[in-house]
Amino acid sequence: MQKGQEEAPVELLIGVTILTFVLIIGFYTYQNLCSNQFEQVLKASFSKFSRDMELVYLGSVGTSQVTQVDFSVPGACGGNVKSVKLISGLSSTCRAQTGKDDCLQLIAVTSSTNQGAGILVSEVIDIPPTTNVINNLGQCKIPLNLLSYNDNWKPISDQNQACFFQLRAYTIKITKDNQNQISIGPVTT
Repeated sequence: MQKGQEEAPVELLIGVTILTFVLIIGFYTYQNLCSNQFEQVLKASFSKFSRDMELVYLGSVGTSQVTQVDFSVPGACGGNVKSVKLISGLSSTCRAQTGKDDCLQLIAVTSSTNQGAGILVSEVIDIPPTTNVINNLGQCKIPLNLLSYNDNWKPISDQNQACFFQLRAYTIKITKDNQNQISIGPVTT
């Protein structure tokens, strides 16, 4: 055998190994970029939704605001986000973000892991948790601020499943019904 023929299998093996590493690194980079992009879109939607809720809350009875938010998960980018929920914020979080002891908080809950469910994105809403927030987008019968969850962010009652925001884009109308109630509903023409 000639010397070039003896080295060919080794060179081919080295080439395949390098190509495999390049593909793995490329895929990993794509996944990180995709996930970061999804997280930024979700943060922007959370921020817009929260500010619009605060503006309506600060307005007089009958004040309303139409807003568009995007909670949708594009392909595999959103990974393990399962739902978007509105909760009463922890006093430490509220104090750090608003300077007040109480507030509402919008959260994107991820699927359960060994440590339980987690929060991917969170946004504080400067509205007291005693304000009833009614979700008229589905079959929710309980004000969102009164829902109860266990440590894994699962609803304590199965009927509360209808109260989550689905992972999709919304055009919604936020209205101040009275001094202590805000409703979120579809835009009607």
